[in-house]
Amino acid sequence: YHIEPAIEHYGCMVDLYGRSGKLQKAYNFICQMPIPPTAIVWRTLLGACSSHGNIELAEQVKQRLNELDPNNSGDLVLLSNVYATAGKWKDVASIRKSMIVQRIKKITAWSLVEVGKTMYKFTAGEKKKEIDIEAHEKLKEIILRLRDEAGYAPEVVSALYDVEEEEKEDQVSKHSEKLALAFALARLP
Repeated sequence: YHIEPAIEHYGCMVDLYGRSGKLQKAYNFICQMPIPPTAIVWRTLLGACSSHGNIELAEQVKQRLNELDPNNSGDLVLLSNVYATAGKWKDVASIRKSMIVQRIKKITAWSLVEVGKTMYKFTAGEKKKEIDIEAHEKLKEIILRLRDEAGYAPEVVSALYDVEEEEKEDQVSKHSEKLALAFALARLP
């Protein structure tokens, strides 16, 4: 088709390799790209390293990201999650401490959902408005039902290590995407 691949095409390939667990292939692909990889391309691989628990490659990728965007809070959080999943709590604490020292703040995630003709915005853990409370209640109902009917157990390995198991489950249940989806389901006719 004579289409000249753009950076987005290369990013999609890295994402495909990453999602399928072929992390080294993704890394090699990035290194052989005919155009310089952007921070987004490297960040895509860092996310895949987080999903698949590959500490060594995550550290290499973070070094590459340091050259392009050294103080990105999201990159530090992803690397921290890789360490947390592996139970390397000293490394998690080290990243958190360096973020405090460098005054790097984690950017709060938010999600939008359209219900009817209205857009609703959800922020992780927020319970300021009536819709937030409605979303939390529906999400709690969904989680209990999944637990009872399908044996669901939330993935809590990357939650804070120094809190009780129940609190860890509560932490991972308050993601903005989950709240937005729960709210939309609560508002179904």
